[in-house]
Amino acid sequence: MTRFNYKGTDRSGRSVKGQIDADSDGHARAKLRFLGIRPNALTTGGSGSKMAWKPIQIEPGGKVTISLTPPSASSKDVTVFTKQLSVLINAGVSINQCFEMLAVQQENPYFKHVLISVQRAIQSGAELSEALAKYPDVFDELYCSLVKAGAAAGALDKMLEKLSEYLERSEKLRRQLMSAISYPAGVVAIAIVLLVVQLVFVVPMFQKQFEEAGQELPAFTQLIIDASEGLISNFHIIVGLCIAGSMAFKRWVRTPKGRMTFDRASLKLPVMGNVLMKIALARFATTMATLIAGGVALIETLDICARAA
Repeated sequence: MTRFNYKGTDRSGRSVKGQIDADSDGHARAKLRFLGIRPNALTTGGSGSKMAWKPIQIEPGGKVTISLTPPSASSKDVTVFTKQLSVLINAGVSINQCFEMLAVQQENPYFKHVLISVQRAIQSGAELSEALAKYPDVFDELYCSLVKAGAAAGALDKMLEKLSEYLERSEKLRRQLMSAISYPAGVVAIAIVLLVVQLVFVVPMFQKQFEEAGQELPAFTQLIIDASEGLISNFHIIVGLCIAGSMAFKRWVRTPKGRMTFDRASLKLPVMGNVLMKIALARFATTMATLIAGGVALIETLDICARAA
């Protein structure tokens, strides 16, 4: 099967472009007509089994795209895809056609690549859950377990509907967590910026007046002036230490011991600790309820919840 690059117009007359897999040029045009796309240009794009990340990409039209991070799919992309897949399966559309139709509609290039790869794996005889499990960065273990349970029970559309509801609730909890953290983090950030501005720009103005007066300064005032002078003279060193400390902290948090210590300390914070604990409990309860409703065994449910926490 060959991958074709196409440019054409959809039913509303809007210009569209993308990629589609087909056995021949005629097969590709037939598929596009089935999807409601009238092809104007069709070229071979190669097999494209793996999508490589390039920080700087130049498209055929001359447009330059710069990406500082590897390609990924957002939780919103996965949630919308899951709901659309549930509707299509409930309408009697085959799995192969579902992925083909949804891949064409995707605006995220990486997610489109993932869906096309999953479709190819299904065409090769792989189970849907096995094909999805090849991309753990997009479809986690919880997602694949529920899909497997739904397919085994013959109610994949119902399971996908429950899964989309779960993803929506998880996204809502994530937004609540970010909302709870953003305010105190913003206050601390603004306080630090104001402190630096005062030490770098405001204090030196008063320092000149104190020097002209020739009077001995109180200890606390002298301490502030010394801090201002130290910050100005060693600003580049302090910035470098902050960047190095931030990188070292991120690396430490990624270790099992560091993550355990950081999370344990987070739960003991005066106000935020209680909020974080309630959000974690809500997410655990939602995940467990979804898995049990999907027919997953209790022991396996607890195991998946533990790894997803």
